[in-house]
Amino acid sequence: MGRGIAKRTIFECREDFRYFQSLLARVMRRGLLEVHLFALLQTHFHLLVRSPVGTLSQAMGDVLRRYARWFNRRRGRDGALFKEPFKSKLVDSDAYRSVLVRYIDQNPVKARLASRATGYPYCSAFHYARGGGPRWLERSWVEQEVKGVRGVEAYDPRDYDVRFPPKLPAPVADWIEDQLLRGRDADLVAPCEESQVAWMVRKALLADGTEPFRLPLPPALVQEEWERLRAQEAEWPVRASRQPEGLWSALHAGLLRRACGLSLREIRARTGEALSTIASRVSRHDACVRESDEYARRAAQVVVCVQRRLTRESHPHRFLPSDADSALTG
Repeated sequence: MGRGIAKRTIFECREDFRYFQSLLARVMRRGLLEVHLFALLQTHFHLLVRSPVGTLSQAMGDVLRRYARWFNRRRGRDGALFKEPFKSKLVDSDAYRSVLVRYIDQNPVKARLASRATGYPYCSAFHYARGGGPRWLERSWVEQEVKGVRGVEAYDPRDYDVRFPPKLPAPVADWIEDQLLRGRDADLVAPCEESQVAWMVRKALLADGTEPFRLPLPPALVQEEWERLRAQEAEWPVRASRQPEGLWSALHAGLLRRACGLSLREIRARTGEALSTIASRVSRHDACVRESDEYARRAAQVVVCVQRRLTRESHPHRFLPSDADSALTG
């Protein structure tokens, strides 16, 4: 990711876009970089890249330095063009990579540069939807994913939107952006059963007080699942507690803190409650997870439901109805 200094424009005309892409082609030919996805906007850019020889910094540094010099010479300006050299985040799971495709594709739409990413010429979706594109675009992984939708050998551009639907739900898009901007570890938790989640949570808390999930879950989705679970269960059948309302509040605060990674102040901004109240509820949540199987099961149930929703967003084609299902449902 790269952004112009003071949010200034870094791509102002067609030649700017073309020259930047020529620099990407240059490092690709040298074997320093593979570009799988890209979105170039007026004030910033997003790239999904891989460095086969471990020279990401060298390759991107070369691209940005050369581009800044070229940009300045053409306009007679001096000084830095980019806010910082660049930001990068490790992508080490297929699920996260799949969601990133849709996030990167959505950037031109969010910026109101096009109604669909496939209609914006400075975005990789434009080329994937047409089956052509520049030689420097490494298409192997994306095309393999698209071919897997139908289980065919030949790539069909019409299936791109089936594998990577253009509409990414706002809570998921906001969550990804939050992880990227805050520098948090961006990886999706592999979905598992409630019993496994409950076991992992309890063992980790007993061992050192930490949570087993590397990535905070989207607060909006956790909130939705907590509300749905509470609406389904009028009473909380936990024998050790006489205050079911207090347990629901503890679960809410505890999930926002432990599963979403929010600070106490961020939770206060969402709930309007006092910091001392939130801290007390989080402590109670931790104690209940350690001491109550029923409480740990409910906490795990929320986590698993959110994980499954994220899995559906990363691999939506796996959840499409079959032809038989369509015939039955009309």
